[in-house]
Amino acid sequence: MRKYGRIAVLGIVLTSAGLGCTVPRAADPFISQADARINIEVTNLAFEDATLHFTWMGGRRRLGIVTGTQTANFMIPWDRNEELRIEIDLLASNRCTTRPILVSPGDVVLLEIQPGLRTCGL
Repeated sequence: MRKYGRIAVLGIVLTSAGLGCTVPRAADPFISQADARINIEVTNLAFEDATLHFTWMGGRRRLGIVTGTQTANFMIPWDRNEELRIEIDLLASNRCTTRPILVSPGDVVLLEIQPGLRTCGL
C-alpha cells in the first residue's frame, strides 16, 4: 500500500511541474553574444515616411522610421532561430504586416517598401 502512495505522489508532482510551462527557445550555442544580431536593410520607395516595428512570437518592438525615398539600416539583437514579421505604417496612409520569415543570428533581411503600398510581402 505504501508503494502505491509514493507512485501517486510522484505522478502528481510531475504533472503539476509541467502545467503552465513553455519550452524556451534556446540560443544558438555556436554564435557569440557579439554576433547574436540580425541586420534589416530597408529601402523606402514610397514618398511617405514609414514607421517600422518588428514582431516575433510573443514580442513586438519598434525598429525605427525610414524617411520617404530613403534607405535605412537597422541592427537588432537576435540570438535565436525564429519567425520575424515587420509592421509597416506609412504616414497618413496604409499599414500592413509582412508575411513571417525564419531568421537566424547573422542574417540580413532586405525590405523594399513600394509606392502605393496596399499589401505586404517579404
